Amino acid sequence: PHAARGPRRVESSTQRVESSRVESSARRVESSTQRRVESSARRVESSTQRVESSTQRVESSTQRVELSA
Repeated sequence: PHAARGPRRVESSTQRVESSRVESSARRVESSTQRRVESSARRVESSTQRVESSTQRVESSTQRVELSA
C-alpha cells in the first residue's frame, strides 16, 4: 500500500503547487487593486480627519476663551 501511495502523493502535491501558484497570482492582482483603492480611501479619510482635528482645535480654543471670559 505504501508503494502505491508514493507517486499519487507526488501528483497531488504538484497539482496543489500549480493551483496555489494560480491562486497566489490572482490574489496578488486582487491585493494590488485593493491596496490602490484602500490607499486612496485612506488618503481621503486622513484628510477628513485632519479637517476634523483642526475644527476640534478651534472648538477647544473657543472654549478656553469662554472659560477665561
